[in-house]
Amino acid sequence: MSIEFFPKLSQNYIEILENDEYYDVTIEVGEDPNVKIFRAHMIILCHRSSFLRQTLISSKKNNDSVLYHIKLSNISPETFQIILRYLYGGIFSSNERDTLDIFNVLIAADELLLLELVDYLQKYFIENKTDWMEQHFELTFRISFKSNNLLELQQFCTDFMAKYPEKIFKSLGFTSLPEKSLISLIKRDDLQMKEIEVWNYVLKWGLAQSKILISNPDKWTDNDFKKVRDTLQNCLPLIRFFSLSSEEFVKKVRPYKKILNKNIYEELLKSYLDSNYEPGDNILFPRYKVIDDIILSNIVNLNIISTISRWIDKIDFNSKFSYLRELYLPYKFDLLLRGSRDGFSPKKFHELCDNKPNTVIFIKVKGTGEILGGHSPSLWKSTGGWSHSYYSFIFSFKSKDDIKDSILSRIKNTDKAFYYHDFCGPSFGGSDLSLSVCKFNFRANPSKEFDDNICRQFNYEKMIRDTDEHFCIEDYEVFRIKKKKLTNIQKFIIVYENYWEKLERDFIGRDLEELLEFDNRFNIMKMSFEDCRGLLELKNAFMQLGDFKQENISLYTDGSKKNGDNGIGWVVMDENNIIGKGSFKIEGKYEVWELELIAIIIGLLIIMKGAKVNIFTDSQVVLDLWYKLIVDNRIWSTRRIWNIKSIGLWRWLKWLMIKLEWDLVFYKVKGHSGILGNELADGLSKIALMTKEDRNLIIIKLNQEIDWEYNLYWKKELIKEAPREFYKLYNQWSYKAEFLSLDVCRYYRFNNSIEKIDWVRSIRIIMKAFNEENTDKNNSDNAYNIKNFLEILPVATLLNKRNPELYQSGRCIRCNYTIETWTHIWICSQADTSIIQIINTAFESLKAKLDEKDFRIYYNYHARLLHILNEKSKVVFNGRIFHEAIKGIVNKRLFLEIEDKIFKDAIASFVEDIHDMARKFMWSERCKSFNEWELRQGITKQMKKASKLHQSSLPSLGHDEKKRKLFIYDALQRWTGYV
Repeated sequence: MSIEFFPKLSQNYIEILENDEYYDVTIEVGEDPNVKIFRAHMIILCHRSSFLRQTLISSKKNNDSVLYHIKLSNISPETFQIILRYLYGGIFSSNERDTLDIFNVLIAADELLLLELVDYLQKYFIENKTDWMEQHFELTFRISFKSNNLLELQQFCTDFMAKYPEKIFKSLGFTSLPEKSLISLIKRDDLQMKEIEVWNYVLKWGLAQSKILISNPDKWTDNDFKKVRDTLQNCLPLIRFFSLSSEEFVKKVRPYKKILNKNIYEELLKSYLDSNYEPGDNILFPRYKVIDDIILSNIVNLNIISTISRWIDKIDFNSKFSYLRELYLPYKFDLLLRGSRDGFSPKKFHELCDNKPNTVIFIKVKGTGEILGGHSPSLWKSTGGWSHSYYSFIFSFKSKDDIKDSILSRIKNTDKAFYYHDFCGPSFGGSDLSLSVCKFNFRANPSKEFDDNICRQFNYEKMIRDTDEHFCIEDYEVFRIKKKKLTNIQKFIIVYENYWEKLERDFIGRDLEELLEFDNRFNIMKMSFEDCRGLLELKNAFMQLGDFKQENISLYTDGSKKNGDNGIGWVVMDENNIIGKGSFKIEGKYEVWELELIAIIIGLLIIMKGAKVNIFTDSQVVLDLWYKLIVDNRIWSTRRIWNIKSIGLWRWLKWLMIKLEWDLVFYKVKGHSGILGNELADGLSKIALMTKEDRNLIIIKLNQEIDWEYNLYWKKELIKEAPREFYKLYNQWSYKAEFLSLDVCRYYRFNNSIEKIDWVRSIRIIMKAFNEENTDKNNSDNAYNIKNFLEILPVATLLNKRNPELYQSGRCIRCNYTIETWTHIWICSQADTSIIQIINTAFESLKAKLDEKDFRIYYNYHARLLHILNEKSKVVFNGRIFHEAIKGIVNKRLFLEIEDKIFKDAIASFVEDIHDMARKFMWSERCKSFNEWELRQGITKQMKKASKLHQSSLPSLGHDEKKRKLFIYDALQRWTGYV
């Protein structure tokens, strides 16, 4: 048995120090004027400090004296006194000592290589003095990185800097930071700073180390670039360049491209220009952002959360690099259960998670690091049976840091989305992803932990693991997700996906104007394409611009063609910053200048309403036609250098200008002149040109065959067909009259009418009347009028759900007339508006339009008048009576009030046109009757051609009638301008 008497031994050694007998070393400590001589014993110093041993050995070689003398000028006498007591007695006390004095002891102990004391003091400061080190961070940081012995303090400093990097980067001494310290900081994945700021500070450090005084790289010499490149050679590989936006790249990185690795720069450039470009395996992932109000998880990071959130809202990545450049975080994740904290039993799962909607589950697989999970918009239950869902999905990630190889599997069999039972925890599809306990084990012990965990594909689209064997859980977490307060761009994203399916859920409490503005933009995009595969790309580009202030921006465009392939590219810039870009491959036969025009139209589609846009084109043809057809508003002609296709394009541009209230100004730029926007647009068009179909090719076809006649559209859907042939014109005008009679529908779009749909007013009226929020009779009547359009309104499904009986009924809600027709709107016995009032209103509107002295373009009022006379006045189409009836009404209402001869001539011409319409109607009816007679007689076209029966079989149409036909045709041509 051995006994240790260390306290007495320590005391004896302290007495030796204090009595200084038999000393053989003198130590001069400090600097003038604070200098003190200490006496000590060589044998003790040499065995207690390797630094002092080496120093004393060197002193002995240079001095043959028995008494040795050394100097320690870096240590103060007060500090060395504490060190000596430690060396002799192994004693150190922090009681009643100032923290700075203790820190000086640590510095001295490190210099003297007293590693035992160094390790103790590092732990002491980290455990007890973190506040002091944060307040004196610059001192702590500078001292810790001077030595390889202060690793724990170095770790503390880098952790602190990663969390609060501005503390060091914004300090005055930042540029004097050792390279080792800078590298330890910028290599961290959890550095809480934007990557562009990291790049700016690293560059600032590099310039200081290279002694480059000129900050503008345009004025650097090749030798300056070489100096900076050599200085930063160990730092540049640690910058996450691929996390930068295109704007940051162009503005902050591109000017310094000569210091970057050529291959890295080329990859960067391709990643911004080509959305299909695949990132390499050596690309660093974005740094992890610590956002406390998003999620507190031991299993996943924000990169995974962003990906899951995109899947929930069905937001596709707009490029292969999206996961590197942007986090999508519209949800807050509230922890319901953590296995390592609450347990792994089904009982605990149902206790904490039942009846909680909108949950996401993360499971970490033991031994592999895999992360499995699923999203359930439904409630979890412990009662047995299947449950359905349309929006659930399961997923997997190879690890916490690997999101490139993730697998998403959405529900396939919607009736078997979940399986509920008391022995099951979360069970997606029964076995697609299931945590459960064997039935027999569960009956024996209801609190038993999961022992039957499996992934076997049945009711979901894909297998999410490489094996279907059972697995063990290291940990699992269940979160309930809730919407955060969203930015504008996140609101746009959420509204777009499944817009009408989610209207009922998202409509309440949302800004109606915002919903409608986005929907209007979506409508315009859909009307612009025959093939809408490019719609998602435009939607993403539009949303990327959502948070930018679009007051005065520039649009650069270009088109390319080669071997029958066409490509376009566009770049949107705000001053020198790129805020939007895109490219498409175009199908069809086009000239290069036509491709340029298509690029302009599609580029404009992503720009907000009311923006001022400066358009830069290198096509002189586009510039000339802009001034001729748009600015000067000359005749649309097909007998010029442009063809009918280009007329459709220019009409689209003009229509969009008015629809979205853009202020457009065109400028000519010289191609390949080095202008950034033009060069990028040219590169994008060439990339699109070379795109292959097996790489998610996007081919769009701009709708060229725009019917500028009288068809009636809502969105892209044709509501009423009105062919061009003159014998069907009465039907066109009748259709227009029907819609024009309802004021609420005045904003429907005709091909040749540039009006917008007033959805705000329409939806508000419908919501009030059909949601029983307002039973006021006027609102009900308005809703009745709108009800006729429900089949083409986006809210039809919503209204049907809220009041199916009223929606599905065909009866009139005012008089219960069972067979509802358009005519019934006018003749309803309970209608508040009389025919006389309708006529008065029509003529008052006509008069207001005539005040603009160009009555011919307002043919909608001609149509309304015709409808009124035909349906209400019961005037037969019979020459003189019809003519006199019109003339009398017109004279009564307008001629008595108008003295101007031009106005009188206008009204007279209007009356003549109406008369010609009646004659035309008679002619079309007779032709129709004769065609029916021919069919009954079995007369074919061949028979008519052989016997000229067609001309000789019109006994009722003599020479005068044929003249009348030509007269009518001419009148219609004068009136419409299209026949």
